Amino acid sequence: MRSEAARKALHLVSLIVPAAMLALGRTTALVAGGAVAAVAVAADVLRARSPGFARFIDRWFGWMMRAEEQPGVPGPVVFNGATWVLVTAFLLALLFPLRVGMAVFIAFMLGDAAAALVGRAVGRHRWPGTRRTVEGSAAFFAVALAVLLALPAVVGDAVVHPSLPVAAAVALAMAAVEALPIRLNDNVRVPVVGALLLVVLNVR
Repeated sequence: MRSEAARKALHLVSLIVPAAMLALGRTTALVAGGAVAAVAVAADVLRARSPGFARFIDRWFGWMMRAEEQPGVPGPVVFNGATWVLVTAFLLALLFPLRVGMAVFIAFMLGDAAAALVGRAVGRHRWPGTRRTVEGSAAFFAVALAVLLALPAVVGDAVVHPSLPVAAAVALAMAAVEALPIRLNDNVRVPVVGALLLVVLNVR
């Protein structure tokens, strides 16, 4: 629970990524976000090839990584959670309007943190075929919905302004996709689905 709390605290710190992208604008965000994501990917590749670099990463960051994020060296390239966050932020900026992608990404990061902590603390009812819990999914939905509705009041027209039904539909879809036992990392699949749904619903 302590390591998971640390991981989710890192999610909160990582909110600086979408905040910075909104402040920079789409063109600059794509250049800067792409460069940072490329460095993160390169670091994970090097970690899988260099024992020395792998030991360095393990010494400073290994305590917050899950077992599946720490393969043997040499071994397969495995992206850690921070790399997925940076890659996904770049993909959202590339594929969607910035005000859509970053709003969904912020809702995902806070919703995912709530789901993990609530699920581990009080989760008792697991979804079939997965470690996710009904309680965690409910926390995800509640927090993501609150963020989508409250964020415009904080940053104004820098993000989308969904109505309550639209925000509820997006938050529910994201919570459902987060709970599904899909191989694609949830840091990618959940915000991409949320952004797609917002675009389809034509929110202003």
